Amino acid sequence: MHYKAIPLVTRSGRIIDVEFISNVNSLNGHQIIQCTISDISDRMRAERAKILARKNLDMFSSMIRHDILNQLMVVSGSLELAGYGIQEPDLTKHLVRAQTATKTIQRQIIFTREYENLGADTPTWQHVSTVVRRAFLEVETESIILNIQQDSPEVFADPLFEKVFYHIINYSYKYGEKVTRIEVSFDYTPTALIITVADNGIGISPENKTHLFEWRSGNEKTLGLFLAQKILASTGITIRETGEYKKGIRFEIIVPIDGFQTGLKQTS
Repeated sequence: MHYKAIPLVTRSGRIIDVEFISNVNSLNGHQIIQCTISDISDRMRAERAKILARKNLDMFSSMIRHDILNQLMVVSGSLELAGYGIQEPDLTKHLVRAQTATKTIQRQIIFTREYENLGADTPTWQHVSTVVRRAFLEVETESIILNIQQDSPEVFADPLFEKVFYHIINYSYKYGEKVTRIEVSFDYTPTALIITVADNGIGISPENKTHLFEWRSGNEKTLGLFLAQKILASTGITIRETGEYKKGIRFEIIVPIDGFQTGLKQTS
């Protein structure tokens, strides 16, 4: 048996945190129970301090982010008003550039809010089809039909798992060019589950595949895919793009054998 952080009262009346480990061993034909009790008060105190510090930092970051977004809205509105009635091409060009930069900063700040929650909560078992359908609805597109293979498995993933499919579907919607259908299918190998999300759009050119999952300055296209990869990696899941240019985008999510289960009743 192994118990962690059990409160124990010492002779002096002080309460400490202890780790209790017991094993059953044989000695001269008899079974004996060997117990080890270790004082872990300092370690637990450090862990609690770390949790509190993270909580305070998250709260502070959230407040600052909220204030920055409010100020950016003021700047964006002022730039838009300043552009009315201006006839000088050079001045108009600078105002448009400033407005574009402002909106980019707003989107990036919102993106960091999503990434900040990665790993904050315990991973859970999630039905893939339920997660995909919720993500698809969040994209808010009526021009694309979603088809999902029957008998959806469950995957052990971060609570942000839905965001993975949101960013994948949103990428197809924005950059796939005339995408009308997205197919989600499941393939099983002796060591893994492969979840495939494929569309019938233009696909991704070879030069754009190189940095598809990297966060590169000035390239907003890959921000969502960068986050998707990090969400999956937190539970040992990987992602790759295997589509052919001119034939459509094809994302493959590879789940290790201990990270999925099948044959369960769906609760959506």
